[in-house]
Amino acid sequence: MPRLHLLLPGTRQAFTKIPNYLVDKLLPSLKDTELRLLLILLRVTTGFQNEGKAVTLPYHKLKKLSGRESEAISKAIDSLRSRGLIHKPSVTRHQALRNAKHKHRQTEKQQYKETK
Repeated sequence: MPRLHLLLPGTRQAFTKIPNYLVDKLLPSLKDTELRLLLILLRVTTGFQNEGKAVTLPYHKLKKLSGRESEAISKAIDSLRSRGLIHKPSVTRHQALRNAKHKHRQTEKQQYKETK
């Protein structure tokens, strides 16, 4: 049986709590990128005292933090969603607002053409 001692720098400083459930139950069945994404989400929520809050992380940030490419990240997000471990709205509030503005502009252009 190996005897191990953790040598990570900063373990006596600030830290992010990891739920025992993640380590004890989920870890054996998680793929590498899925685990990385869950750890990132724990860091930016629980680690920044934002527990229970939704966060927006663009793909370039997820790529930088996880060391994975967009395709692997996308597959991991889909897998975590299907397992009920994360929630990702289909359309973000920002996207919905942008879509509404675009639709409004299109309507205005159509109305302008009709008045000519």
